[in-house]
Order: sequence, then structure tokens, then C-alpha cells
Amino acid sequence: MRGAWCHGCRGRGHRRLTPHIYTDDEIQALLETAARLMPKGSLRPLMYCTLFGLIVAAGLRLSEALQLKVGDVDLDEATVTVRQTKFHKSRCLPIAASVVQALPTQPASRVAELLPHHWQATAVR
Repeated sequence: MRGAWCHGCRGRGHRRLTPHIYTDDEIQALLETAARLMPKGSLRPLMYCTLFGLIVAAGLRLSEALQLKVGDVDLDEATVTVRQTKFHKSRCLPIAASVVQALPTQPASRVAELLPHHWQATAVR
């Protein structure tokens, strides 16, 4: 009866959810839906397409993508620097040339408007 003294003392068992691996069709549908977000002509559709595109292209966790700063994406070197991630580590990830081409190439002040309000604008391309 090893461990019987502690039966139930750790609370309910935590069960991890099985991760969902998105298919290419599901990703395409997500990006198309993001591109149609309202209001039309606003930066919102481009912001979400950029966010979801980086998540998919670099294999980022949502929390990592939301913590990115504009300066963490180096278009000249085709890398994304993810800082202080799981276990307080940082890593530099390569991104494909096609991703670099798809990212907005607007002045930093305009790109800052594309990104969630907590992303800080620094130099871009």
C-alpha cells in the first residue's frame, strides 16, 4: 500500500488534452477567415494573418507568439527570436524565405499598429 497515506492529498489528477495537429486545409481556412475579419479595410485582418502565419511557420506556442516584439523578427536574417519561453530559455528560429516575403514590410510605426497592443515597435526591415 505504498503511498496510501497520501491518497487524494494532491487534488484531482491532471489530464493533459491531446494536442490537435492542424491540417494544411485547416490552416488555409483559418488564414482565409482571419483575412475576412471586420471591419473591412482595418489592420485587424492583417494582424491576425501575421500572428497565425508566424505561429504556423515557426512552430510557436500561442503564448510565445503573443510575447513577440517587432524587433524579435529579423527579416534580413530570416529568423524569429523567442525570449524567455518554457523553462526560461530563449531560442532563435529560422523562417522560410516565403514567410519573410509574406510578412508586412511597412515602416515600424505602421507595423506597430498591425500587432497586438503589447508588442513594442522597434526597427523593422
